Amino acid sequence: MPQNSSPPVSSTSLRLLHILIPLGRDILIPYLIYYIAYKSGINIQLAFILGAIWSAIMVLLSLIRKRQLDGLALFMLVIMIASLVTSLIAGNPRIMVAKESVISGVLGILSLASLASKRPAFFYLIQKFFSMNPEEWEKRWDQKAEFRRVLRLMSLVWGVGFTVEAIVRIVIAFTLPIQTSIILSPILMYIAIIVLVLWTRIYAKKRRSVD
Repeated sequence: MPQNSSPPVSSTSLRLLHILIPLGRDILIPYLIYYIAYKSGINIQLAFILGAIWSAIMVLLSLIRKRQLDGLALFMLVIMIASLVTSLIAGNPRIMVAKESVISGVLGILSLASLASKRPAFFYLIQKFFSMNPEEWEKRWDQKAEFRRVLRLMSLVWGVGFTVEAIVRIVIAFTLPIQTSIILSPILMYIAIIVLVLWTRIYAKKRRSVD
């Protein structure tokens, strides 16, 4: 009699799992820890600390096991710490508006700071989200100077874009009428993201045509 066999897992499903597992572990879990703790009546500052502890553990485990930083966990750790600091000075509505620019500001600074390391931020982002083979990705980085230049340029442009966007939103939060800044701040964020995505698509298309 023919034996029943489970259907093979598609490469698309494997790639999706490869993306979702790190996102759930490094982004979703610390946020849920914070959210559940806060909704359970725990002080908001302590809730942020609890979420940060999980992220710190993930960063340490990555250093111990792989001897490299877990970018997503490190990003979430910085976000938790920044949110903790801003929550300590909350109460001023202008500060609450400015607080919304923390995430993009942290992203921009981390992307720019990565240019001083061995690999820029986009090296890890593209590898993680498009499930690139780590060995082939490293080999391509080591052998192709143009590949290195493209990833560094993308990290630079996105880093500058997010940093400038965050600075502008902070200035708006503290200079314009509060009713105006509440509306204008998120609009600027969406405009910045759209511009950066369009630039990336145009630049990537241009590079493919040249290659």
